[in-house]
Amino acid sequence: MKGAWFVAAVTAALAGCTASKPSSDTADADTGSSPSAPDDAVEATTMAFASTDYTVTSLGTLDLATRALADGLAALPGDAVVKRLPDGRVYNLNRFGYDVIRAYEPGNWGSPVFEVSVGDGTANPHDIVLCNGELWVGLYGSNSLLVMNPDTGAIVNGVDLSEYARGDDIAEFDALYCREDRVIAVAQQLDPATFRSEGGSVVVVDADTKRATNSFDVRPNPKTHPHPTNPDALIVFSGHYGEGDGAITTVDLATGIESEPLAYEADHGITFSAFAAHDGHAVIMGTTLDYTATKVLCADLDAWELVERYAISAYTGSMTGGPNGTAWIGMPTRYTEDEPGIESPPGLQAFDIAECRPDGAQIDTALAPSSMTFY
Repeated sequence: MKGAWFVAAVTAALAGCTASKPSSDTADADTGSSPSAPDDAVEATTMAFASTDYTVTSLGTLDLATRALADGLAALPGDAVVKRLPDGRVYNLNRFGYDVIRAYEPGNWGSPVFEVSVGDGTANPHDIVLCNGELWVGLYGSNSLLVMNPDTGAIVNGVDLSEYARGDDIAEFDALYCREDRVIAVAQQLDPATFRSEGGSVVVVDADTKRATNSFDVRPNPKTHPHPTNPDALIVFSGHYGEGDGAITTVDLATGIESEPLAYEADHGITFSAFAAHDGHAVIMGTTLDYTATKVLCADLDAWELVERYAISAYTGSMTGGPNGTAWIGMPTRYTEDEPGIESPPGLQAFDIAECRPDGAQIDTALAPSSMTFY
Protein backbone atom coordinates (compact mmCIF):
# COMPACT_ATOMS: atom_id res chain seq x y z
CA MET A 1 0.00 0.00 0.00
CA LYS A 2 2.78 2.40 0.90
CA GLY A 3 4.56 1.88 -2.42
CA ALA A 4 1.37 2.30 -4.44
CA TRP A 5 0.44 5.47 -2.57
CA PHE A 6 3.90 6.95 -3.07
CA VAL A 7 3.91 6.27 -6.82
CA ALA A 8 0.43 7.76 -7.16
CA ALA A 9 1.33 10.86 -5.17
CA VAL A 10 4.53 11.57 -7.07
CA THR A 11 2.78 10.94 -10.38
CA ALA A 12 0.08 13.41 -9.38
CA ALA A 13 2.67 15.98 -8.35
CA LEU A 14 4.50 15.68 -11.65
CA ALA A 15 1.32 15.70 -13.71
CA GLY A 16 0.06 18.79 -11.95
CA CYS A 17 2.68 20.95 -13.62
CA THR A 18 1.80 20.12 -17.21
CA ALA A 19 0.43 17.23 -19.18
CA SER A 20 3.56 16.62 -21.19
CA LYS A 21 6.53 18.03 -19.31
CA PRO A 22 7.71 18.62 -15.76
CA SER A 23 8.14 22.13 -14.43
CA SER A 24 10.11 23.67 -11.65
CA ASP A 25 7.24 22.59 -9.51
CA THR A 26 8.03 19.01 -10.22
CA ALA A 27 10.85 18.87 -7.77
CA ASP A 28 9.12 21.38 -5.58
CA ALA A 29 5.89 19.46 -5.09
CA ASP A 30 5.37 22.47 -6.18
CA THR A 31 6.85 23.81 -4.72
CA GLY A 32 4.08 24.79 -5.42
CA SER A 33 7.33 25.72 -6.20
CA SER A 34 8.74 28.60 -4.40
CA PRO A 35 7.92 32.21 -5.05
CA SER A 36 10.35 33.77 -7.49
CA ALA A 37 10.78 37.05 -5.65
CA PRO A 38 11.24 37.93 -1.97
CA ASP A 39 8.07 38.40 0.03
CA ASP A 40 9.44 41.49 1.78
CA ALA A 41 9.11 39.22 4.76
CA VAL A 42 10.90 41.34 7.38
CA GLU A 43 7.67 43.02 8.48
CA ALA A 44 5.47 39.98 7.96
CA THR A 45 3.46 38.63 10.87
CA THR A 46 1.46 35.88 9.16
CA MET A 47 2.00 33.01 6.76
CA ALA A 48 -0.55 32.09 4.10
CA PHE A 49 -0.14 28.59 2.72
CA ALA A 50 -1.71 26.29 0.17
CA SER A 51 -1.98 22.61 1.07
CA THR A 52 -3.16 19.58 -0.85
CA ASP A 53 -3.58 15.82 -0.99
CA TYR A 54 -3.51 16.05 -4.83
CA THR A 55 -7.32 15.87 -4.87
CA VAL A 56 -8.39 18.72 -2.59
CA THR A 57 -6.50 22.01 -2.21
CA SER A 58 -7.09 24.58 0.52
CA LEU A 59 -5.70 27.81 1.96
CA GLY A 60 -4.70 28.34 5.57
CA THR A 61 -2.79 30.82 7.72
CA LEU A 62 -0.30 30.68 10.57
CA ASP A 63 0.41 33.44 13.09
CA LEU A 64 4.21 33.61 13.14
CA ALA A 65 4.45 34.94 16.70
CA THR A 66 2.10 32.52 18.43
CA ARG A 67 2.21 29.79 15.75
CA ALA A 68 -1.55 29.56 15.95
CA LEU A 69 -2.93 27.72 12.93
CA ALA A 70 -6.09 28.53 10.98
CA ASP A 71 -6.53 25.69 8.48
CA GLY A 72 -8.96 25.20 5.62
CA LEU A 73 -10.06 28.83 5.32
CA ALA A 74 -10.86 28.60 1.61
CA ALA A 75 -10.94 25.97 -1.12
CA LEU A 76 -8.52 26.61 -3.99
CA PRO A 77 -9.01 25.35 -7.55
CA GLY A 78 -5.90 23.14 -7.57
CA ASP A 79 -2.15 22.84 -8.33
CA ALA A 80 -1.97 26.02 -6.31
CA VAL A 81 0.79 28.51 -5.56
CA VAL A 82 0.42 31.52 -3.24
CA LYS A 83 2.54 34.64 -3.42
CA ARG A 84 2.35 38.03 -1.75
CA LEU A 85 3.24 41.03 -3.94
CA PRO A 86 4.27 44.57 -2.95
CA ASP A 87 0.67 45.78 -3.36
CA GLY A 88 -0.09 43.82 -0.18
CA ARG A 89 -2.33 41.26 -1.84
CA VAL A 90 -1.86 37.51 -1.81
CA TYR A 91 -2.13 36.00 -5.28
CA ASN A 92 -3.17 32.41 -5.87
CA LEU A 93 -1.94 30.90 -9.15
CA ASN A 94 -3.64 27.66 -10.14
CA ARG A 95 -1.51 25.90 -12.68
CA PHE A 96 -1.88 23.22 -15.35
CA GLY A 97 -5.46 22.14 -15.90
CA TYR A 98 -6.87 24.97 -13.76
CA ASP A 99 -5.33 28.17 -15.24
CA VAL A 100 -7.02 30.56 -12.84
CA ILE A 101 -5.51 33.49 -10.94
CA ARG A 102 -7.13 34.84 -7.79
CA ALA A 103 -6.21 37.98 -5.83
CA TYR A 104 -7.00 38.19 -2.11
CA GLU A 105 -6.85 40.95 0.44
CA PRO A 106 -5.17 39.17 3.38
CA GLY A 107 -7.73 38.12 5.94
CA ASN A 108 -10.62 38.22 3.50
CA TRP A 109 -10.36 34.69 2.17
CA GLY A 110 -14.04 34.10 1.52
CA SER A 111 -14.18 36.25 -1.61
CA PRO A 112 -11.22 37.15 -3.84
CA VAL A 113 -10.79 40.68 -5.16
CA PHE A 114 -10.88 39.13 -8.60
CA GLU A 115 -10.67 35.72 -10.25
CA VAL A 116 -9.43 35.52 -13.84
CA SER A 117 -9.01 32.62 -16.25
CA VAL A 118 -5.77 32.85 -18.22
CA GLY A 119 -6.22 29.93 -20.59
CA ASP A 120 -7.96 26.79 -21.73
CA GLY A 121 -6.27 24.23 -19.50
CA THR A 122 -2.74 24.39 -20.91
CA ALA A 123 -1.67 27.98 -20.17
CA ASN A 124 -0.16 26.86 -16.84
CA PRO A 125 0.58 30.17 -15.05
CA HIS A 126 3.85 29.73 -13.16
CA ASP A 127 4.70 33.12 -11.72
CA ILE A 128 3.37 36.64 -11.21
CA VAL A 129 5.11 39.93 -10.46
CA LEU A 130 4.05 43.55 -10.05
CA CYS A 131 6.21 45.72 -12.31
CA ASN A 132 5.82 49.25 -13.63
CA GLY A 133 2.32 49.43 -12.12
CA GLU A 134 1.08 46.30 -13.91
CA LEU A 135 0.75 42.61 -13.11
CA TRP A 136 2.90 40.33 -15.27
CA VAL A 137 2.19 36.61 -15.55
CA GLY A 138 4.56 33.98 -16.93
CA LEU A 139 2.91 31.02 -18.67
CA TYR A 140 4.60 27.63 -18.82
CA GLY A 141 2.40 26.47 -21.68
CA SER A 142 2.76 29.53 -23.90
CA ASN A 143 5.41 31.83 -25.32
CA SER A 144 3.61 34.93 -24.08
CA LEU A 145 3.81 36.95 -20.91
CA LEU A 146 0.44 38.33 -19.90
CA VAL A 147 0.04 41.89 -18.63
CA MET A 148 -2.93 42.48 -16.31
CA ASN A 149 -4.65 45.45 -14.71
CA PRO A 150 -3.80 45.12 -10.98
CA ASP A 151 -7.15 46.54 -9.89
CA THR A 152 -9.47 44.39 -11.98
CA GLY A 153 -7.34 41.51 -13.21
CA ALA A 154 -8.29 42.32 -16.80
CA ILE A 155 -5.72 41.16 -19.34
CA VAL A 156 -4.58 44.34 -21.11
CA ASN A 157 -1.55 43.19 -23.07
CA GLY A 158 0.62 40.28 -24.05
CA VAL A 159 4.31 40.06 -24.88
CA ASP A 160 5.27 37.53 -27.56
CA LEU A 161 8.57 35.84 -26.73
CA SER A 162 8.30 32.94 -29.17
CA GLU A 163 11.83 33.55 -30.45
CA TYR A 164 13.06 32.01 -27.20
CA ALA A 165 11.25 28.71 -27.73
CA ARG A 166 13.19 25.58 -28.57
CA GLY A 167 12.18 22.09 -29.60
CA ASP A 168 8.43 22.08 -29.04
CA ASP A 169 8.03 25.78 -29.86
CA ILE A 170 7.28 26.59 -26.21
CA ALA A 171 9.83 28.37 -24.06
CA GLU A 172 8.39 27.22 -20.69
CA PHE A 173 8.61 30.48 -18.72
CA ASP A 174 8.95 29.36 -15.13
CA ALA A 175 9.89 32.47 -13.13
CA LEU A 176 9.54 36.25 -13.33
CA TYR A 177 11.32 39.08 -11.53
CA CYS A 178 10.92 42.87 -11.60
CA ARG A 179 14.02 45.04 -11.57
CA GLU A 180 13.01 48.72 -11.83
CA ASP A 181 11.47 49.01 -15.33
CA ARG A 182 12.60 45.55 -16.47
CA VAL A 183 10.84 42.21 -16.27
CA ILE A 184 13.22 39.26 -16.07
CA ALA A 185 11.70 36.04 -17.49
CA VAL A 186 13.39 32.65 -17.05
CA ALA A 187 12.76 30.02 -19.75
CA GLN A 188 13.46 26.32 -19.15
CA GLN A 189 13.12 25.23 -22.83
CA LEU A 190 12.19 21.55 -22.47
CA ASP A 191 11.87 18.88 -25.12
CA PRO A 192 8.40 17.31 -24.60
CA ALA A 193 9.54 13.92 -25.87
CA THR A 194 12.37 13.51 -23.39
CA PHE A 195 11.49 16.02 -20.61
CA ARG A 196 15.06 17.27 -20.99
CA SER A 197 15.97 20.89 -21.29
CA GLU A 198 17.48 21.98 -24.57
CA GLY A 199 19.01 24.98 -22.89
CA GLY A 200 17.92 27.75 -20.62
CA SER A 201 17.49 31.47 -21.14
CA VAL A 202 17.07 34.59 -19.04
CA VAL A 203 15.12 37.17 -21.06
CA VAL A 204 15.04 40.88 -20.21
CA VAL A 205 11.81 42.70 -21.19
CA ASP A 206 11.33 46.46 -21.14
CA ALA A 207 8.21 47.01 -19.02
CA ASP A 208 7.34 50.22 -20.90
CA THR A 209 7.74 49.10 -24.51
CA LYS A 210 6.74 45.47 -23.82
CA ARG A 211 9.68 44.25 -25.91
CA ALA A 212 12.62 41.98 -25.15
CA THR A 213 15.85 43.94 -25.00
CA ASN A 214 18.38 41.25 -24.09
CA SER A 215 18.78 37.58 -23.22
CA PHE A 216 21.40 35.33 -21.68
CA ASP A 217 21.96 31.59 -22.02
CA VAL A 218 22.31 29.65 -18.78
CA ARG A 219 22.76 26.00 -17.83
CA PRO A 220 19.91 23.60 -18.76
CA ASN A 221 16.51 23.60 -17.03
CA PRO A 222 17.12 26.64 -14.78
CA LYS A 223 15.16 26.93 -11.52
CA THR A 224 15.95 30.35 -10.11
CA HIS A 225 15.85 32.14 -6.77
CA PRO A 226 16.54 35.73 -5.74
CA HIS A 227 20.16 36.28 -4.78
CA PRO A 228 20.20 37.05 -1.03
CA THR A 229 22.72 39.93 -1.26
CA ASN A 230 22.75 41.09 -4.89
CA PRO A 231 19.43 42.19 -6.47
CA ASP A 232 21.08 42.19 -9.90
CA ALA A 233 21.86 38.47 -9.71
CA LEU A 234 19.95 35.23 -9.43
CA ILE A 235 20.76 31.89 -7.82
CA VAL A 236 20.35 29.20 -10.49
CA PHE A 237 19.63 25.51 -9.89
CA SER A 238 20.22 23.62 -13.13
CA GLY A 239 19.83 19.99 -14.14
CA HIS A 240 17.13 17.43 -14.81
CA TYR A 241 14.77 15.89 -12.30
CA GLY A 242 15.92 12.65 -10.73
CA GLU A 243 19.24 12.57 -12.59
CA GLY A 244 21.71 14.32 -10.31
CA ASP A 245 23.31 16.19 -13.21
CA GLY A 246 22.68 19.71 -11.93
CA ALA A 247 24.62 22.42 -10.17
CA ILE A 248 24.19 25.71 -8.34
CA THR A 249 25.46 28.83 -10.11
CA THR A 250 24.73 32.55 -10.11
CA VAL A 251 23.89 34.72 -13.12
CA ASP A 252 24.62 38.46 -13.29
CA LEU A 253 21.58 40.21 -14.77
CA ALA A 254 23.66 43.16 -15.95
CA THR A 255 26.32 41.21 -17.84
CA GLY A 256 24.64 37.84 -18.39
CA ILE A 257 27.70 36.07 -17.01
CA GLU A 258 26.96 32.77 -15.27
CA SER A 259 29.39 31.71 -12.57
CA GLU A 260 31.23 28.45 -12.37
CA PRO A 261 29.33 25.84 -10.31
CA LEU A 262 29.26 26.48 -6.58
CA ALA A 263 27.90 23.03 -5.71
CA TYR A 264 26.93 19.84 -7.56
CA GLU A 265 23.88 17.61 -7.13
CA ALA A 266 25.96 14.51 -7.77
CA ASP A 267 27.99 15.14 -4.62
CA HIS A 268 24.85 14.74 -2.51
CA GLY A 269 22.72 12.32 -4.54
CA ILE A 270 19.81 14.73 -4.85
CA THR A 271 17.97 17.08 -7.15
CA PHE A 272 18.17 20.61 -5.72
CA SER A 273 14.63 21.88 -5.18
CA ALA A 274 14.38 24.83 -2.76
CA PHE A 275 16.49 27.65 -1.36
CA ALA A 276 16.32 30.10 1.56
CA ALA A 277 18.98 32.43 2.93
CA HIS A 278 19.60 34.80 5.85
CA ASP A 279 22.59 36.77 7.09
CA GLY A 280 25.25 34.95 5.08
CA HIS A 281 23.77 31.50 5.56
CA ALA A 282 21.69 29.37 3.20
CA VAL A 283 19.47 26.33 3.45
CA ILE A 284 19.15 24.17 0.35
CA MET A 285 16.67 21.35 0.06
CA GLY A 286 16.83 18.47 -2.38
CA THR A 287 15.02 15.22 -3.08
CA THR A 288 16.80 11.93 -3.56
CA LEU A 289 16.94 10.73 -7.14
CA ASP A 290 14.25 8.08 -6.49
CA TYR A 291 12.00 10.66 -4.75
CA THR A 292 11.77 8.60 -1.55
CA ALA A 293 13.46 11.06 0.79
CA THR A 294 14.41 14.71 1.18
CA LYS A 295 17.65 16.21 2.43
CA VAL A 296 18.18 19.65 3.96
CA LEU A 297 21.70 21.01 3.55
CA CYS A 298 23.23 24.18 4.96
CA ALA A 299 25.99 26.39 3.61
CA ASP A 300 27.95 29.53 4.31
CA LEU A 301 27.33 31.82 1.34
CA ASP A 302 31.03 32.67 1.10
CA ALA A 303 32.41 29.14 1.19
CA TRP A 304 29.48 27.28 -0.41
CA GLU A 305 30.38 24.04 1.35
CA LEU A 306 27.10 22.14 1.67
CA VAL A 307 26.61 20.05 4.80
CA GLU A 308 23.63 17.73 5.30
CA ARG A 309 22.02 18.38 8.68
CA TYR A 310 18.39 17.24 8.43
CA ALA A 311 16.56 14.47 6.61
CA ILE A 312 12.91 13.77 5.88
CA SER A 313 11.94 10.17 5.15
CA ALA A 314 9.51 11.17 2.40
CA TYR A 315 9.26 13.35 -0.68
CA THR A 316 8.76 17.10 -0.32
CA GLY A 317 10.10 20.10 -2.20
CA SER A 318 8.16 22.76 -0.38
CA MET A 319 10.32 25.25 1.50
CA THR A 320 10.16 29.06 1.67
CA GLY A 321 12.26 31.59 3.52
CA GLY A 322 10.30 33.71 5.99
CA PRO A 323 11.05 36.53 8.43
CA ASN A 324 13.53 36.45 11.30
CA GLY A 325 15.93 34.03 9.64
CA THR A 326 13.43 31.18 9.52
CA ALA A 327 12.76 28.86 6.62
CA TRP A 328 9.49 26.92 6.61
CA ILE A 329 9.25 23.38 5.28
CA GLY A 330 6.03 21.79 4.09
CA MET A 331 6.13 18.35 5.70
CA PRO A 332 4.42 15.47 3.88
CA THR A 333 2.35 12.68 5.36
CA ARG A 334 4.75 9.93 6.37
CA TYR A 335 3.56 6.36 6.40
CA THR A 336 4.73 3.37 8.39
CA GLU A 337 6.15 0.33 6.67
CA ASP A 338 3.13 -1.71 7.80
CA GLU A 339 -0.06 -0.70 6.06
CA PRO A 340 -2.12 1.27 6.63
CA GLY A 341 -0.48 3.17 9.45
CA ILE A 342 0.58 6.81 9.44
CA GLU A 343 3.90 7.56 11.10
CA SER A 344 3.28 11.31 11.17
CA PRO A 345 0.71 13.67 9.62
CA PRO A 346 1.56 16.54 7.26
CA GLY A 347 2.46 19.93 8.67
CA LEU A 348 4.68 22.99 8.81
CA GLN A 349 8.20 22.82 10.24
CA ALA A 350 10.16 25.95 11.13
CA PHE A 351 13.89 25.73 10.42
CA ASP A 352 16.51 28.11 11.80
CA ILE A 353 18.72 29.05 8.84
CA ALA A 354 21.79 30.26 10.74
CA GLU A 355 21.71 27.42 13.28
CA CYS A 356 20.82 24.85 10.62
CA ARG A 357 18.29 23.01 12.77
CA PRO A 358 14.54 22.67 13.26
CA ASP A 359 12.99 25.43 15.35
CA GLY A 360 10.30 23.94 17.54
CA ALA A 361 7.92 21.07 16.91
CA GLN A 362 6.06 20.40 13.68
CA ILE A 363 2.69 22.13 13.39
CA ASP A 364 0.27 19.53 12.04
CA THR A 365 -2.04 20.46 9.16
CA ALA A 366 -4.96 18.66 7.56
CA LEU A 367 -3.26 18.49 4.12
CA ALA A 368 0.38 18.67 3.07
CA PRO A 369 1.58 22.31 2.63
CA SER A 370 2.81 22.88 -0.90
CA SER A 371 3.33 26.66 -1.14
CA MET A 372 3.89 29.41 1.41
CA THR A 373 4.04 33.20 1.45
CA PHE A 374 4.10 35.89 4.15
CA TYR A 375 2.24 39.12 4.85
